Amino acid sequence: MGWGINPAGFTKILRNFQENYGNPKMYITENGCAIKDIPNADGYLCDRQRIMFIQEHLIAVHDAIQRGANVNGYYVWTLMDNFEWAHGFFPRFGLVRIDPQTGKRIPKESAFWYREAIAKNGV
Repeated sequence: MGWGINPAGFTKILRNFQENYGNPKMYITENGCAIKDIPNADGYLCDRQRIMFIQEHLIAVHDAIQRGANVNGYYVWTLMDNFEWAHGFFPRFGLVRIDPQTGKRIPKESAFWYREAIAKNGV
């Protein structure tokens, strides 16, 4: 979508809140990326770009936490593909692919990766 990707900037923003705004409790409520998701014949989707994006941003959040930022939660944007008012069903943001014709939900590779990251509390 032409949006910049800057994980180090994420750390910097969180540290800015820590240093200049009393280090409030912070929750990352929407962090993710839109990519062209092209499923295979079975509907499965290997979305390595999304995995790399999330991994780099989780590392950036961890770095801020290690330096004292009061981050209490992180939520990927978004669990399922959704309808974007300006763009329809493109681009895709979710960890779970939604077939707009059938409504079928198919976890993408990023969903399995994120599940493992949560289970081991690390990337």
